[in-house]
Amino acid sequence: MRDLYAHGLEQPSAYMGHLVVFDIRERRNWKERILREEHTHDGKRISVWGK
Repeated sequence: MRDLYAHGLEQPSAYMGHLVVFDIRERRNWKERILREEHTHDGKRISVWGK
């Protein structure tokens, strides 16, 4: 997932500020899948939402 974040934060930092990640890995319960995090990329705050 961290590699996904590193790649995924580039585009929203340019214009949106939000990244939505859908975790479709098997054997993960909903508590492990649902998340909300704040990251900084190129000096801009990005909200990461996961399901």
